[in-house]
Amino acid sequence: MSEAAPVPMSGAAPAEPARRRSEGGPDLRLAAILFAAIPAVAFLVCGIAFASGTRGDEMTMVVIAMFTFVVGVLPIAVQALLPASRRHLFISLFALAFLVYFVLPVFPEYFWSDHEGFQRDRLINIAPADIVNGQLAALVALCSVLAGFALPLGKVAAAVLPSPRYDWGYANTLLIAVLMIAFGWLIFLLGQFGLLPRDLGTGFLGTLSSSYYLGNGMLVIAALRHRSRAAVLLLMVMLPPSMGFAFFTGSKKLVLAPLATIALAHIVTTRRVRISWFLGGLVAITFLYPIAQFYRDVVQVGNQLGAVEVLRNPGRAIGLLSAFVSSVDWGEYLLAGLNATSSRMSALGILSVIVRDTPDAVPFQGGWTVGLVFISYIPRIVWPDKPITTIGQWVTDNYGAGPIVTSQT
Repeated sequence: MSEAAPVPMSGAAPAEPARRRSEGGPDLRLAAILFAAIPAVAFLVCGIAFASGTRGDEMTMVVIAMFTFVVGVLPIAVQALLPASRRHLFISLFALAFLVYFVLPVFPEYFWSDHEGFQRDRLINIAPADIVNGQLAALVALCSVLAGFALPLGKVAAAVLPSPRYDWGYANTLLIAVLMIAFGWLIFLLGQFGLLPRDLGTGFLGTLSSSYYLGNGMLVIAALRHRSRAAVLLLMVMLPPSMGFAFFTGSKKLVLAPLATIALAHIVTTRRVRISWFLGGLVAITFLYPIAQFYRDVVQVGNQLGAVEVLRNPGRAIGLLSAFVSSVDWGEYLLAGLNATSSRMSALGILSVIVRDTPDAVPFQGGWTVGLVFISYIPRIVWPDKPITTIGQWVTDNYGAGPIVTSQT
C-alpha cells in the first residue's frame, strides 16, 4: 500500500455533511425555541417540586440544580446550532459531563429519597445544607470555566502556539493504529502473566499500555475519514476479546473503555455530540455493574480466579457466572445497577464533604496534587519510595470514608 499524500487539516471529517454546508449563522427559529425551552424545563421542575410540598434546604437543592442545568445546557445548545466546523467540542463535552456528575445526582441521591433520607447509612455525617454548599461551589466552578472559555485569552495563546497543518495519510494512520494496539496488548499481557516486574509497570511503561485504546480510536478515524473497511474489520475482531479479557481482570472501567474510546474518536472526527450515546453508556454501566461486582467479590476474590486463571480453566469461572445469572431476580438486578450507577456518577457528595471540611478539618493544599501528574511517570523500580499518585486514597484518608465518599475515591 503506497503512502498517501498529506491531507490538509480541517475542522471536520471529509465525509461529514456539515462540512459541505454553508458557514451561515444558526437557524434563528430553532435557537429561539431552544433558548425558551431550556429555562421552561427548569421552571417546570421547580414548580413540580414546590407543588409536591418540597421546602427548605431540599427546595434550595432543586432550585440550584435547575439553575446549574440551565447554565450547563446553554453552551451545549449554542454549539449544536453552529456548523460542525465551528463547534468547540471541549466545552460541550465538559458541560455534559458536569451535568451528569453534579446536577443529575441531586435527584436520585438526595431528592427522590424518603424524608429521612439524609440519615441513611450512605449519607451519614452529611446534611442537606452541606449539599447546598457543594452545589454552590460546583456552580461557581462551572461559571468560571465558561467565563474563561468566553475570554479572548485562548485565541491569543493559540496564535502563539504552533498548530498542526497536515493529517496523517491513510497508510500511516492504519499502520500506527496497529502498532499501538499490539504494543498496548504486549505490555498488558506481560503484566497479567507476571512477566513484567510490578515496579517497572507503575510509571511511563504502564501509561503506554493504554496505547491500545488510542489505537482503537485511530481505527475509528481511519474508518470515518478514509472509508477503511480494514479498520472496521480490525475493530470488529479486536473488541470482543479485549472487552471479555478486561471483564475477567475485575475492572469494570476497562470493559467499557474500548467502546468509550471509539465513541470519543467518532465525536472528535464528526464534531457531533450524540446524547443518545451517553444514554447508551449509562444503560451499559447499569447492566454491567452487578455482574461485574459479583465476579470481583465472589469469583475473583472468593475463588482466587484472575484473568490468567480464567484463560487456563475458563469452565470454573463461566460456571459460577452462569449460576449467578440463572438465579438472579432481574428487577433487583436492574435496581442494583441503577443505584450503583447513580452513586458512581455522583461527584457532588465528595465535593460537598470537601467544601464543608476545608479548611477547618483539612487545610488548603495549594494545588500540590498537580505535581502527581509528572511523578506518576517515574517507575517505582527507579524511585522505590515514590508516593501514591492516586488522589482518591488521600481524599479518603483525610476527609473520611463512607459509601458516598468511597464510591468516588
